[in-house]
Amino acid sequence: MSSFDGNGAEDEFRGGYLKKKTTSVAGNRWRDRYFIFTPTFQLLWCKDQKDASTVKRKGKKKDMIQFDQSTVVRDEKLSPPCTDAPTPFCFQIVEKDGRVISLCAAEEKDGQDWVDMFREAIASPHEYTPAKYRIVKSLKSNQFNIPENDLQLQEDEIGSGASGVVKKGVWLKTTDVAVKILKDLPEFLDANESIAFYREMETLSKLRHGSIVQMYGYCRKDRIICLVTEYVRGGNLMALLNGSKGLLDEWYQIDLALNICRGMVYLHSQNVVHRDLKPANILIESAEEGKLKVCDFGLSTVMKNTGKGVQQSTGGPDETSTMGGTPLYAAPELSREDHTETVDVFSFAIILWEITHRDMPWPEYKFMSEISRKYQDGERPEVHKDNLWKKIIEECWDHTPSNRPSFKDIFTKIEALKTIYKRPIPHKLPSNINLQETPTRAEKPDNVAIQISQLFNNRSSVTWTEFSTGFGNVLGLIPSDVKQMTNVFISADGNVTKQTWDTFLQWFSPIKLPSAYESDGVDGYDVATMFNICTAPYFHAYLDANEAQTLLKDKTSGTFLIRFSTTNPKQYALSATYGDNVGHWRITCERKPFCSPIFRVDTREYESLDDLVKVHSREGETLKTKTGESCFLIYPLQKPA
Repeated sequence: MSSFDGNGAEDEFRGGYLKKKTTSVAGNRWRDRYFIFTPTFQLLWCKDQKDASTVKRKGKKKDMIQFDQSTVVRDEKLSPPCTDAPTPFCFQIVEKDGRVISLCAAEEKDGQDWVDMFREAIASPHEYTPAKYRIVKSLKSNQFNIPENDLQLQEDEIGSGASGVVKKGVWLKTTDVAVKILKDLPEFLDANESIAFYREMETLSKLRHGSIVQMYGYCRKDRIICLVTEYVRGGNLMALLNGSKGLLDEWYQIDLALNICRGMVYLHSQNVVHRDLKPANILIESAEEGKLKVCDFGLSTVMKNTGKGVQQSTGGPDETSTMGGTPLYAAPELSREDHTETVDVFSFAIILWEITHRDMPWPEYKFMSEISRKYQDGERPEVHKDNLWKKIIEECWDHTPSNRPSFKDIFTKIEALKTIYKRPIPHKLPSNINLQETPTRAEKPDNVAIQISQLFNNRSSVTWTEFSTGFGNVLGLIPSDVKQMTNVFISADGNVTKQTWDTFLQWFSPIKLPSAYESDGVDGYDVATMFNICTAPYFHAYLDANEAQTLLKDKTSGTFLIRFSTTNPKQYALSATYGDNVGHWRITCERKPFCSPIFRVDTREYESLDDLVKVHSREGETLKTKTGESCFLIYPLQKPA
């Protein structure tokens, strides 16, 4: 019988079966019992699950253990020994009076989950709740847990709010990270502040996009829970806008706005509403290029599937935020439970106003409540009639939420402006951006290929564990991300050969770390581009035309895959079915210095392989075969498990 049959009720940490050692005149026996761990840190047990409600209601002293900080949980050096247990997955609970309860799980993982839960409850009695347990359990199962000794913190703060601070840290002695920490010990935290922090971790763990700050994991260090993310050294948009005076060039305004939109289009596609979008929560990855990353999801929430509103969050405030976000950027309806994702569109309008005016709306008002009142009354900051953003801004802050455009529509409108305001060549940073006041990365990255090649240390192959750990550390990828690239690197024997690594570099060398800025003279394939290609569901890496033909034979028309070209390094090949046939197309890839790669099939250009697939989907353009027949890319051939 499994020791765990579910997550337990919402008001429980968990419930499940364990074997409990009992002693009688007849000797020791191990009996199945159903255990419940409650929010008051009581461990209750009864004969079976049906009796659970009775035990919770009328738990007798002999059927209950009350956990406190004097309780000890041990899973080794058991005393008395459990040599007669039906499985080796035993642990013991030792009460303050010395009473020992010996328990046995059916599986090792189940036993470890119980032990970890008990120890967390003992270590953090003031903040541990079933909701937090479920979040942490999910993060652990997805390999987001960072051991305490793997994270070193620096003393200086790089950001601060009312309830939390952000410090710079180093992960695994190789990777700079930003570490968000709650200011107070758990026993002094407001309940909303604490659960908001856990929910931010939960939200970030599910997001993967170049315009969203990446979460590496969480860590409990010195009793304090820490959120570990990538370190973005360029400061935030608020610092950039306040760093110097004068209006920004039009093309630079467009770059900033487009990059915010990219992040928000992705967030809303994942049904995430930020609810506190503002310049302080937008990090500058590259001031030169206007590359941004949206961060701080403490007030974010998930939209209901009905599309009629969003679930109300119990996030925590920052220095000027209420539970409804920061008043200067908060939509009038944000305090209502039925608000939708359009609250983020309203915030974006205020940010656009600041970008174009290099000022804050209504600076004469001392209290944010006065600005909130003006928003409620339908008033907005004045936009000059000649402002190129006037129409977009006014659409985005429309008083009727349903009249506001989506971020997809906004992105399209802003893209259209690029045909009017073209980027100057040669590319230069706008002269009125003060980089001394907006920090940029100063260091040059190491040669990535050499660092990873050193993992082989004159060996022809290494284990997948050794390679994936080193590869992830150098590139700043979390284990679950590296795992998605196994089909690119791993051989039939489960190892990674030096030859495979050298072949891989023919397509992606040099590799540019996220910390490499173009102004530093560092060129290469960025990690995001490499990752997106290698983990695409249709990408089959090292196949030749014959192997692709065999895999696609007899598949439904429109089934396709993309692979490395076996004849031209840095090029790719598309194989797809049309009717009863399989066709092959060469995909050329060109990348000019300091530019993203451009992909071509014949004379048609694409921004990415994903773009190619989208263009030639069922609703898009047809691909023409050598005989003039049409082909659509509809069904990606899944990679082998």
